[in-house]
Amino acid sequence: MDKLKILESVIRQEFASVVWSHKIQTKQADLSRYKYSFLKWIDIVTAGITSAGLIAVLVTDAQWAKILAAVCSFISFCVTTFLQTFNLCSMAEQNEKAANNLWAIRERLIVLLTKIRTDSFTYEQAMSEYETILENLSKVYKEAPETTPKAVKKAREALFGSNDNTYSEMEIDHFLPFGLRSK
Repeated sequence: MDKLKILESVIRQEFASVVWSHKIQTKQADLSRYKYSFLKWIDIVTAGITSAGLIAVLVTDAQWAKILAAVCSFISFCVTTFLQTFNLCSMAEQNEKAANNLWAIRERLIVLLTKIRTDSFTYEQAMSEYETILENLSKVYKEAPETTPKAVKKAREALFGSNDNTYSEMEIDHFLPFGLRSK
């Protein structure tokens, strides 16, 4: 096997990893936004129930209204504190930024694979371009926010993958445009 074919194989593997990382970051952003929306909804509902309970206490002096207002007030306080402590919207934006940066690298890898496949690059040119891409990729990974196992699971479901960092030729081909597939 010649050097360029070996390099192409390595780049294809890196491409699959970038596709995978992009999807994980995207799913993590979705999870953060969903959690924010859910907690905000709970906050609004419990604040409303607290207000209605306090009005009921003033009008009827019912024990159940006092308990309901106190419980809902406590829940609202906890949710508000959580939302102010953990800025889920900012976290989602950071995940989205990382996903966008990974997408750009994904596209550069496709262009590089295209140049290799169409004999537009020598081995030295391809290796130089690949090293530049890897430097940029390293920066993206260093700045990327952490993700959760749930995001990984969602990404796996979305990509129909079964292994985190090992890809069969068929899986890599699944991510690539038809002209760049190995078969």
